[in-house]
Amino acid sequence: MPRLCVITGFQREADCLPKVPADSRCQVFQAGPNVTQILPSVREFLSDGCDGLISFGVAGALNPDLRAGDLVLADRIIDDADGNFATDRPWAQLLEQRLSQVEKSPIPVKHGALFSSRTILASVSEKNEIHRTTGADAVDMESFALARICQETETRFIAVRAIADTASHALPIAAQRAVSDEGKILIGRIVWELLKRPQQLPQLLALSRPYGDALSTLRCVAALGGVDFGLAELID
Repeated sequence: MPRLCVITGFQREADCLPKVPADSRCQVFQAGPNVTQILPSVREFLSDGCDGLISFGVAGALNPDLRAGDLVLADRIIDDADGNFATDRPWAQLLEQRLSQVEKSPIPVKHGALFSSRTILASVSEKNEIHRTTGADAVDMESFALARICQETETRFIAVRAIADTASHALPIAAQRAVSDEGKILIGRIVWELLKRPQQLPQLLALSRPYGDALSTLRCVAALGGVDFGLAELID
């Protein structure tokens, strides 16, 4: 069994993974809205000997062809400073093979570039501009920092991202402020933001089903990918 590190942003993403036994060689870290807060712990885990790291969670679509629930296995990770890290292609291919072994797999798998943003891309115009200027297909906030630390420690890296909001969906303030530093959804904060700006409610409701589709995709990936997400076949 390989020694594996899985990074999620939010608690609901982590909940999509099978329960990790205490004696498992897999370690799950939850980044919350600021991935830098876990980087020292991640680096320590990788330095102790780690076979691979997965950036696992939801993403926003930048490419208008992507739909809610689509799975993006990123080929490369980019940022707004022209940084560019390739993911581990052999590992990603093995994971995709596992996902395709199930007849009529419900998971639409896409490939492309993943843009890591330092801030939330909340508006449709922001998404369109990043897609136009970088060619990126989807956006998250964790993967670039993780790809860089994997390069520094010579650790295999893949990014597994399910689309939770399409390129035509804007994120209302209530959604942007709904997550705690520990990555948990704060229902009270959402209610408070809606009381202040009730006009956000239609936008917020419109995001609920796509977000659920993304979580369903992540659960399927976790179930079909196995405890090693295909990595064991590379290191045996």
